[in-house]
Formats: sequence, C-alpha cells, structure tokens
Amino acid sequence: KLSNILSVVVYIRDMGRMNMIALIITVCAHFVALEAKVTISGLSAGAAFTIQYHLAHSESVSGAAVIAGNPYYCAAVNSIHVCSQVPDSIDVSSLVSGAKNEASKGNIDSLDYLNSTRLYLFSGLKDTVVTQPVVMKSYEFYQTFVAQENIETEFNYQAEHGFITATYGNACDQLASPFINNCGYHSAKYFMNHLYGKTLNAPGTWYPDRIMTLNQTEFIPSGDNPATASLQDTAYLYVPSQCDITGHTCDVHVAFHGCSQTIDDIGDVFYTHAGYNNVAEANNIIVLYPQIIKSANNKNGCWDWWGYTGSNYITKEAVQIA
Repeated sequence: KLSNILSVVVYIRDMGRMNMIALIITVCAHFVALEAKVTISGLSAGAAFTIQYHLAHSESVSGAAVIAGNPYYCAAVNSIHVCSQVPDSIDVSSLVSGAKNEASKGNIDSLDYLNSTRLYLFSGLKDTVVTQPVVMKSYEFYQTFVAQENIETEFNYQAEHGFITATYGNACDQLASPFINNCGYHSAKYFMNHLYGKTLNAPGTWYPDRIMTLNQTEFIPSGDNPATASLQDTAYLYVPSQCDITGHTCDVHVAFHGCSQTIDDIGDVFYTHAGYNNVAEANNIIVLYPQIIKSANNKNGCWDWWGYTGSNYITKEAVQIA
C-alpha cells in the first residue's frame, strides 16, 4: 500500500512498521530519513489521484502538484465526462461538502491540515482532455482550504494534455503518446521548488544506475491482488547518490503517472524523461514512481479517481490509497 511506503519515511521511528523499513533500506542501501518531507504530484488521472491522496493523508503530505487534474469528489456526484469537459456542471460547493462529510466520518484526514500545505496547479490553454476551466474548479476547491500564499499556478502555456518538460517530448500543443510535451518549461523543477519552499538547488546531472525497483505486491492488502488493485508488481525509485550515506536525510516525492503512461505503454519514459530525477539528484529527494497496470475495469492504465476499485476509492481505506 502506498501509504505504508510513505509511512516508512514519515514515521520511521514507529516500531510497528519495521518490516517496511527493512524493505526500504534493502532498496535504498543506507538511506535513513527521519521526519522527512513527503510531497506528491501527478498528471491527469494521476493528478486527480494526487488530490485524493492529498486529502486522505494531508497530515503526512506537505505539498502536492496537480498537472491537469479533475476536482476532488467530482466523479462521486458527476460523470467522468462532466468532470473532464463540462465545467459549468461542476458545483464546487457540493465537492467541498463532500470533502467535509468524508472528513467528519474519519474517511480522510482533518481538512485543517490543508491550510499549511503547499500547492501547485498547471493547466495548458490547449488541453482538450481535462480542459483548463475544469482545472480551475480544482483550484477553486483548494482555495477553500489552502492558504492563498501557499498556492502557485501556471495557466499560460499553449500546451495540450501531457506532462510538461523543457527539452523532451512531443510538440507543446500535440496530443500523443507518451503524453510528455516539450514546452520549454521544466515543470518538475518549478513545482518541486515551490513544494519545498523555494529552497531547492538548480537541477544537476542524474545517473541512470540510481534507478531502483520496489516490489509493490508487498504493500497490497490481504484479500486483494495486483489485478484487483490494478497495480503492477514493480515500482521504480530514483535514489540520489547522497542518500547512500549513513545517517543522511533525504526527502521523498511520489510521482503518479497519467493514463496510458504505464511501463507497458511507454516503458521507462515517464520515470526517466519527465524531469524529476535531475531535480532530485541536486536536492537529495528520493522520487518514487508507483505503477498501475491495465485491467478489465481500467483499460487505459489510470489511477482510480472514479471508483473502479470499489466505492471507497476516495478514502483512506481505498486499495490504492490505504
């Protein structure tokens, strides 16, 4: 379970999680992170999932970057089409009420934690998949809970639907696999710098041999399996070279890919070309790239933002969130 991986980092002193600590140390050599900052980001379905994960675990997530993301709770009260293409039918007040209801029942963390979180939102002017007015609904939703000075947005690029880079990918206004677009804008650099309080060093050189693997099946709840959870067997991590030093503290960022960006679709392109790793190497941030697998209910390999894994998909008990 993804939160178990994050809990290793945030609550490493909790002896009840020692098995997971051992697993992380096996992958990351001598890596130790005490009270590390955990931030998250995602594209498209991965962005909608980022929002869901952010609200479910806002106590332990210090910042989130939303790249072309549908609003929280939208699919609980609207169709997928409305939540991507019909902003005039999205009532933000009902989404806020839904979040408050989930928090009151203990299904997500207290919404009070969101006030101090750091938030970044990106939407391209030419996005035809999750239109910019829809992403503005996500912005409006978050403004209810997050202090305005902690929010940064970028809504001015002539970008189609995709993860935005400075040097790699399709033309900025093209909609095509691998859904990484070269707009001359290193989005990972800018949003990670914002999430970490404008304190990051300039991106450096990253090293392919610092890509490591993690067995995701270790974190799937009893009673579920990779097929029902729609999770690949393997996740990937970029572990900066300094994080091998005993006692050195490294933070963690989790990057959720978009639909049709699984390793079966585009191989290693997302975790090698999205632009995270050179930021991570220069700033001692481990980047975790969890992986979805296509299934009968998830034919495009998306993170669950509409309920294909079950009715509790938006809560802390969801198989992909818990």
